[in-house]
Amino acid sequence: VLEALNEHCKTIQKQLLEHEIHERGKLLEIKPEGVKLGQMHGLAVVHDPYSGEMTGNVLGVKAQLVKKSELPRDQPLKGYYKVTGVAKGQNFISDSIAKVRSVILQKYGVDIAQDYLTHIDFAQSYGVDGPSAGVTMAILLCSLIEGKLIRQDVAVTGEINLSVSGAIQITAVGGVHEKIKAAEAWGFKKVVIPQKNYLHSIDARDYTIDIVPAATLDDYLKECLVEQQFLKVPAHKYK
Repeated sequence: VLEALNEHCKTIQKQLLEHEIHERGKLLEIKPEGVKLGQMHGLAVVHDPYSGEMTGNVLGVKAQLVKKSELPRDQPLKGYYKVTGVAKGQNFISDSIAKVRSVILQKYGVDIAQDYLTHIDFAQSYGVDGPSAGVTMAILLCSLIEGKLIRQDVAVTGEINLSVSGAIQITAVGGVHEKIKAAEAWGFKKVVIPQKNYLHSIDARDYTIDIVPAATLDDYLKECLVEQQFLKVPAHKYK
């Protein structure tokens, strides 16, 4: 009954926004099943700048990581770290990209911009959410460095943060309700959200999808990565 009431009470602007996202979704390559290396699903919110309405959206994100030292000697490329498919000039996206580089350096002792040819692609994404994009990018790179497959039936959201020592923290983000509803609509089995959002932003009983609270990057990895190793990308440790 509550679901029916919520659907009936949506504004025309919100219905139009959801319809637009639904139509775009028909063209997306999102399949919440199986396991893959270097590919996963993040969650974002899409805002209508005129009405202020927002709705959730699923982001299919892919990453490629090639160790520079393993390239043929006739290809003396410099290391690089590229993120494509996001709007340029948005500071919150740039901040997330920089944080991910630092977090991977802290966790594995490798610089993805110097020792690797690193490419993360948000192709086909619409409404990329800067802070939430960070945890998605970090998990993708962890998958490639550890050589572990990612569950495709799990979607994630959360803001990654730097830490001087200890566990890498994932903090709360906005639009969690809309993001969870988007994951539900696409048929995902599980969504991982920041612990504080779980405690203060939602009631898990309002959803049919399995909602898992997580406080650290390692918590997210436990929910997303398959333990069996698929392919190891050697990590160069800084000395």
